[in-house]
Amino acid sequence: MGPVDQWAADLAAWAIPQAIVDAAPESPWFHDPAAFAVNDTLVRHSVSAVMAREALSPLGTVLDVGVGGGRASLALTPEVRRIVGVDSNVHMLASFRQASESLGVPALGVLGSWPDVALEVEAADVVVCHHVLYNVADIAPFICALTNHAIRRVVVEVTTGHPTSAMNAAWLHFHGLVRPTSPTWREAEEVCIALGLEVDAQVSPSTATRATVPSSVAFVRRRLCLPESRDAELTEWLAAHPMPSSGEVATLWWPGAARVR
Repeated sequence: MGPVDQWAADLAAWAIPQAIVDAAPESPWFHDPAAFAVNDTLVRHSVSAVMAREALSPLGTVLDVGVGGGRASLALTPEVRRIVGVDSNVHMLASFRQASESLGVPALGVLGSWPDVALEVEAADVVVCHHVLYNVADIAPFICALTNHAIRRVVVEVTTGHPTSAMNAAWLHFHGLVRPTSPTWREAEEVCIALGLEVDAQVSPSTATRATVPSSVAFVRRRLCLPESRDAELTEWLAAHPMPSSGEVATLWWPGAARVR
């Protein structure tokens, strides 16, 4: 099995058993737009930001795929002339546009999934894509579309392991379910190499912040498909097995293939 097919197979193994999903009081896949909003923790000197800014011409253009609240692309200001953000969540796009306006950066939000909306989007000097790949089973066309929309460089950031792997022990405790350990950023790098890309990579400490244990109970409960009636048990378990307050991310970057018009 090649790297592309292996990536899809590894992601498929992360599916939550349907019986657990059906019994859950609420969907485990909810994402709160407020958690992705730009605030005073915007980090402008992460490895990913440095690699993207390095490829920007003065006042260059940026395409941010999976833009969320805009933290990846707005960290490149003030060197950015224009940002196009793509996201499938209309509330995320609204947050991104609000943050862009407050920073005085011209921005356009495009609603839809990548690469489905790729034909609606023009090429940019730099394409950034943070914390999206682990949601993409059909990774080859996704990465190819990123590459074909970057004039100078693509910069991708992912956690070094699957973003929910920190809860593997909790899944075992509360459901008796053994969770996978792959794919990791290494498999993402192997996919890029298999696609013929000249990829560079660097691992660095994560700049993301995580909620404290008490305030994360609702988040973890939802992810674990548990009812509120188990909050006391979950709180006790988290106190003894706290979620990591920090971790590592991998930045992958490679040359774009878009032609300058």
